[in-house]
Amino acid sequence: MTVDPPHRHVDTRDVQAILDDFLKSVDVPGVAVSLFTSKGVTVRAARGVSSIESPDTAMTPTTVGVVHSLSKVMTGTAAGVLVARGHADIDEPITRHLPDVPGRDRFAHTTLRHLLSHSAGIVRGPVPLLSEATWRDPLEQYVLGACLGAPRFAEPGQVFGYSELGIVVAGYVIQRIMRKPFVQAMRELLFEPAGMRRTTLDPFAAMTFPLCQQHVATPSGRLAVRRRFDANLMTAPSSGAFSCVEDLARLGVVHLGGDPGNRGRPLLTATAARQLHEPCVDVGLDIVRGYGMAIAIGPRYGNALSVGHEGHYDGNWSKLQLIPDLGIGAAWLDNRGEDPALRPRRQKYFDQLLHLLGAGRRSWLRDNGLGSTPDLAVAAEAAVAAGIYGRPAGRTITISAEANGLRVTDGVASVRYTHLAGHVYVAPTGAPNHIPWAPDPDSTRSTLSIVGSAQTPTHVLLNGLPYQRLGQH
Repeated sequence: MTVDPPHRHVDTRDVQAILDDFLKSVDVPGVAVSLFTSKGVTVRAARGVSSIESPDTAMTPTTVGVVHSLSKVMTGTAAGVLVARGHADIDEPITRHLPDVPGRDRFAHTTLRHLLSHSAGIVRGPVPLLSEATWRDPLEQYVLGACLGAPRFAEPGQVFGYSELGIVVAGYVIQRIMRKPFVQAMRELLFEPAGMRRTTLDPFAAMTFPLCQQHVATPSGRLAVRRRFDANLMTAPSSGAFSCVEDLARLGVVHLGGDPGNRGRPLLTATAARQLHEPCVDVGLDIVRGYGMAIAIGPRYGNALSVGHEGHYDGNWSKLQLIPDLGIGAAWLDNRGEDPALRPRRQKYFDQLLHLLGAGRRSWLRDNGLGSTPDLAVAAEAAVAAGIYGRPAGRTITISAEANGLRVTDGVASVRYTHLAGHVYVAPTGAPNHIPWAPDPDSTRSTLSIVGSAQTPTHVLLNGLPYQRLGQH
């Protein structure tokens, strides 16, 4: 981490101009952003309205909204705080903290690193949208009733597999370490000491803050308010947080080694922050994309690698991105849900904000350290990768070897993948534009990556989705 990096002065009017241009180019009611450095929050700005039904209510940097998967970053950060305090070890089995929990034996070799980096081998979901209000401890009920018995597609540490359930279990471990409900533990570990005054995991507390309404497009193309929050205490560690860009920026300052709460010392030690940001697992795409502790790795800005996450579902969209080596970052919240047509527009203006702070040009190019692979080696890898692979749900896929590549079929579509570099193969053309063939949102090509030993691959990643080897073809 760079110490006291040179930071550019940013004029608030320049930030406001970027937001004005964004709102002119898209159908989004309101947007708020905060820029920050390792020294603290530097610029806050907002434009538009918090609801189309209240045109006089302006969006502000302290307007609160559901931030969905940015909750994962908060959970990972809280784990980092426990590590910094010596109360947890990121690489010890979590069963140490679950001595009386039925089903704990399935996690005898699972660590917080596995859970937070999406490499615990646990299926992604399903994730309930509602919980029983009468349950005394919804998170514990969900973990004991569903998460600990969830199907596994790999042993811990074998392969990447994005999993909300894994993050939920990590949150439950934090609850057990703190011996307090998860909502209270997060408030004491992170929200209060970081000065995140308008961040909460309690929907009833969130309603006491100025909220931006969620907006979705109707079949006619017009915007409408979506009148429900998909946030509940059962899945709070993964997707239940409410926050604002002022607080998200303070979270970013914590990751940069700063002291946003003016406590006199940072919440994270340099070692703990490095553990959060170091790539633990490769997503197996044609771009630079890995995962640290509940935080995504990539893209690069100039020569500096960024880390961050997005949070979105129906109605809200949020993003936190920081560049540790430059000591800078930005937070974004708008009140329109995920839309493929909006993604490049959001990214364009988000990059402009980072450029104001001195970030270089964005690049998703993978590390050339993958190197070139001789044709004979490619042919040998393709031959041993041939076989039948499956997921807990959906069609199996069959992989067969071809010259300088692989052919993959699910019985409906058949796609040829040619060698890119290392264990990564791409489909130049012809891949269907739906799961599992469609590229990752940040990629331009459908990608397949082979995982496991050179003699017997155990898994493949098809556009980041893990498939387990079931047998020979």
